[in-house]
Amino acid sequence: MLQINCQLSGDGGMAQDGREAVFRPGHLVMADTSLPYDVHINRTSQWSRAVVVSLPRARLPLPPRTVRRLLTVPVPVDRGMGGALYRWLADVAQRMDEFTEADAPTPASVTTDLLASVLGGCAGAEDALPPESRRRVLHTRIRDYIEQNLGDPSLSPATVAAAHGISVRHLHQLFAAEGDAPAAWIRHRRLERCRRDLADPRLRGRSVHSIAARWGFTDAATFSRVFRRVYGMTPTDHRHHQGDQ
Repeated sequence: MLQINCQLSGDGGMAQDGREAVFRPGHLVMADTSLPYDVHINRTSQWSRAVVVSLPRARLPLPPRTVRRLLTVPVPVDRGMGGALYRWLADVAQRMDEFTEADAPTPASVTTDLLASVLGGCAGAEDALPPESRRRVLHTRIRDYIEQNLGDPSLSPATVAAAHGISVRHLHQLFAAEGDAPAAWIRHRRLERCRRDLADPRLRGRSVHSIAARWGFTDAATFSRVFRRVYGMTPTDHRHHQGDQ
């Protein structure tokens, strides 16, 4: 098994196979459990939070020599694909109680593909990934990009495709493989953010229009009509219903 630590806060150190490393928040560090290793948490900090992934070595689609070369190497996960992996692991850990046993294969597959992409990119071996893994990694990267840019009114399939150096047709193919369409996914995520904010008592001072605009809806009438069609009530009614509970 491979033990992969994604450090969220605090720091630590790891030693294995004659190498030692210090890791901090925003670092990923990996050990092979078939070899002796030492992990020390909170070298200089009082509290520590980490997401630990245990993965069979055979599941990681990278050459064994590449994996061995990365043991105890702190891999930054604060930007790019590393940032996507960091946010994914932190979110999965936070929502763990929402998953059922039947859900398990999906987050496991996404986690494996993201790990392979980040570790492969760090070792210069990303091209060795199977085509299906590269497809899923690109799809995850695009969805993460969408999440980070929902408030931009110009966000569209065309701008998303351009940001990732692919055609709009290729973008549609990626989403179709998951049973989605890019424009529909963008609208869905924007609506979910609006619904969450409308139910937040801390945002009662904000108008419905300002919340809609915050998440990329520039036309109040269109937003209200789409919201009602999806959720069965107007944004204002949703806010009042949540306030009564």
